[in-house]
Amino acid sequence: MKTSRTYQPERRLPARMRLTIVSLVVGASSVVAPVADAASKSNSKAGVRTIDVEMLANAYKPTLIKVGVGETVNFRFVNTTVAPHEALIGDMNAQIKHAKEMKAMAKEGGTRSEHMDHAPSKGYVLVKAKSTKTMSYKFTKAGRLLIGCHQPGHWEGGMKLTLVIAPKSAI
Repeated sequence: MKTSRTYQPERRLPARMRLTIVSLVVGASSVVAPVADAASKSNSKAGVRTIDVEMLANAYKPTLIKVGVGETVNFRFVNTTVAPHEALIGDMNAQIKHAKEMKAMAKEGGTRSEHMDHAPSKGYVLVKAKSTKTMSYKFTKAGRLLIGCHQPGHWEGGMKLTLVIAPKSAI
């Protein structure tokens, strides 16, 4: 005697569909989060985060980084080009002041990177071509800062990175 079975669809989604859904959810969260979060590494002992920043011809990658008030970040600047690049952390006034200083030095002769003894001691690094340098910075108050490069034409060409500093609970 043959018993007929009625088809009962499985209540679980097929493995491929589950994988697709997980990929979409994970992919969507990485689109919403700043690129810097993907490149961040945490040093749990010291509570210090390391963020990789790629220095391109006239841009930083990522272009936006979110940090918490009181957080110390190690920025690892990776210069992938054949030109030197700067990274100066400061508000717009500090960026404008540094740009003016750089232009004045260029008028005195030589290249801007040859005259780097004027550089601020905190929040500044010069990265030679095809090199990597790390700078540590502690963010003490909420607001917005910029990282800028003031080598010839770089700031004017858009080589800026925005830092958003917010209470840790908001990040």
